[in-house]
Amino acid sequence: GVQTCALPIYVGNEQKDIDGANTAGARSVLIDRDDRRPTWGAWATITSLEEGVALLESLGHASGTGPSR
Repeated sequence: GVQTCALPIYVGNEQKDIDGANTAGARSVLIDRDDRRPTWGAWATITSLEEGVALLESLGHASGTGPSR
C-alpha cells in the first residue's frame, strides 16, 4: 500500500528554501554539508543525503531502497 505523510518534507540548502517550506506548512530540513549551523528555523538539520534517508526512515516515510523502475 501507499503511505502518505502527515506533512510534506522539503530539503534545501539555502535560507529561502527553509523559509519557503515553513511558509507552506512543510517540515523544513536544512542540508548543511559545511556544518555552518545557521539559525534559519529549520525543523531538522542534516549534513548529508544519507542522514536525510535515516531521518525519513525514522519517521516511517522511506524504505531506503529508492524508487522502483
